[in-house]
Amino acid sequence: MPASAQQDSPAGAEAFARFWLTTLDYGYATGDTAVFLAAGRCAGCVDLADGIEKIYAEGGSIQGGQLKVLDTRVDRHVIGKAAAVELYYSRAQRVVVDGKGQRFVDRAAPRLGLFVVLTRANGRWQVDRFPVID
Repeated sequence: MPASAQQDSPAGAEAFARFWLTTLDYGYATGDTAVFLAAGRCAGCVDLADGIEKIYAEGGSIQGGQLKVLDTRVDRHVIGKAAAVELYYSRAQRVVVDGKGQRFVDRAAPRLGLFVVLTRANGRWQVDRFPVID
């Protein structure tokens, strides 16, 4: 985790949201979701991690689909408590191969958005939820 992502500041919240998305990207590519879950144990985080882990545990894989941060903007920051970050990213085409060898293709998405809500506890950020921005 970058040092900037540990700061209790608007810039720190943005850096943490970017870091969180890179940990999700790593989870998709490898099946290892430990770092992703360390950054946020919200229900949505757990559901995503469970889905990724299931694909890999059943002998499947996720090919491509790299996530790339395009832009971030802090909507709100409350010192010592919380922050909300608009995070926009792109996703390359992704092919999910299940344990039976069946392929599912997700087309590339040039611009997707999440409203990443962070909470601050024990001197660090955690993802609380991440609703989709339409």
